Amino acid sequence: MDYHLIETDEALKKTVELAKGTTVLSIDTESNSRHRFPERVCLIQIGFLGMVFIIDPIKVVNLEPLRKLLSNKKITKLFHGADYDVRGLNRDWGFEIYGIFDTYVAARLLGFEKLGLANLLDEVLKIEIPKDPAIQKQDWSIRPISNSALEYAGSDVAHLEKLSVELSQQLKSTSRGKWADEEFKRLEKIRYSKPNQEELLFRMKESKGLNSRGLAILYELLNFRTEAAITSARPPGYIIPSAALGILAADPSKKLDDVPQLSPGIIRRFGKDIHAAINTGMAAPLIERPQKALIKGRLSPYLANPIVKERLRKIKQWRQKHAEILKIDPALIWPVDSLKRVSLNMNSVDKELKSDDVRKWQKKEFGRSIKTYLKSMIREEQTTDK
Repeated sequence: MDYHLIETDEALKKTVELAKGTTVLSIDTESNSRHRFPERVCLIQIGFLGMVFIIDPIKVVNLEPLRKLLSNKKITKLFHGADYDVRGLNRDWGFEIYGIFDTYVAARLLGFEKLGLANLLDEVLKIEIPKDPAIQKQDWSIRPISNSALEYAGSDVAHLEKLSVELSQQLKSTSRGKWADEEFKRLEKIRYSKPNQEELLFRMKESKGLNSRGLAILYELLNFRTEAAITSARPPGYIIPSAALGILAADPSKKLDDVPQLSPGIIRRFGKDIHAAINTGMAAPLIERPQKALIKGRLSPYLANPIVKERLRKIKQWRQKHAEILKIDPALIWPVDSLKRVSLNMNSVDKELKSDDVRKWQKKEFGRSIKTYLKSMIREEQTTDK
């Protein structure tokens, strides 16, 4: 595969100028999240007019010329799995991207089972692209980059336009084009936001079962690990495994040598800092676990109620039936967070029909059906109570 490697500001300006003559731009990125912290975008691949350009943002100093190109609503931006790329480009340069068409989203709405780009290209267009796990998992921030790696990166945009044309036609023939349009508009609104440490705390499986003091200790251990990761430029999991943090938060008096996940090297390098974090957590204000879910979708305390659990099971059956008819993922019929809320209060469905969690196309296609189904469930419960 032929590609143009862009490593200078002048070359980027010329590429952007050339791209102004296109109406379709294929985009992909490669980042180093497996190897570095904080992560960064290490390559930006763009394809247009039958050409592939690979921009090296580590060598190109000024990427500002890309801003207007990416925000130009008259140019369709093709991605496969846009969420990660859009978020990374916004995080590193504040880019906002409009005119998105996501082949992953389109394929999901059409009911394809294998959603990887290589699988779709093979199934839809009978095109094979190189997929080497070793290249995929490499540290993309290391220079120089091999020709095989650059070809691998470029292949992700080389055929997106052809794939998008075929998927677009299928969306129209199945009357799902408006579904996709709404999903694409949502992708345009994606902006990077720095992770909230307390939210991360309650997302960790290691936080389950900890008392208020344990949560305070785990919070301080997380703070220490994050700072160490930034200093070391390594992912947090490379510094100390989460399992080790959970063990120490549950039993702060435990000797570090007795924690299986802590190697002698980790103890030598971070032992004092670990003890300092534990001591800080012991003296810090207690952290109370929220009664209601602060984390989106975490409604499990309520679902401990057997009546509510049974309601949710039945409502999921309703969703599954529609999914089987349309041959798509049940999650696309109606968001599970909304179903959980409805299972708590079946009379709240009108509120859910106004919720931003539920897409407009979902409300139009399935709103009347779910209301009818819930009414029948309410009548059934009332009859049983009598």
